[in-house]
Amino acid sequence: MDYEYKGIRLEDSVEKALDKLEREYIEFDKLFNALIYRKKNEEVEEAIYIHILVGRVVFIHIRNKDYYPAEDIKK
Repeated sequence: MDYEYKGIRLEDSVEKALDKLEREYIEFDKLFNALIYRKKNEEVEEAIYIHILVGRVVFIHIRNKDYYPAEDIKK
């Protein structure tokens, strides 16, 4: 399955991901040694983890009832 959100894919580089994200929602997490993009409102919760040592997007977490990475998991 090809997993993409807001033009960012797993394994994308730090530079590519940062160019596509809103900077005010990015924070550094010392425990995970990662940049974390977190944006939350009433309908959507988004989190994208960019691991610094690896230099790649390693985890994308979306809670949005209207977004499905693939049609076959839609309920």
